[in-house]
Amino acid sequence: MRDERERDNGEIEKRREKGENREREREREREGEREEKEEITIFKRKTISRNLNFLRNIFFC
Repeated sequence: MRDERERDNGEIEKRREKGENREREREREREGEREEKEEITIFKRKTISRNLNFLRNIFFC
């Protein structure tokens, strides 16, 4: 009886740990997606800025 309770408690603890690990992994994925979006945004801004500067040079020089 006592062994069963201890085993059940151990299984519950393992499930909790798995759930926490899954949540941590999801958070890492979300963070990675955020970083990718930030990098893309920065790249787009730089590209737009370069294109505008190029056009300014053509029209105003």
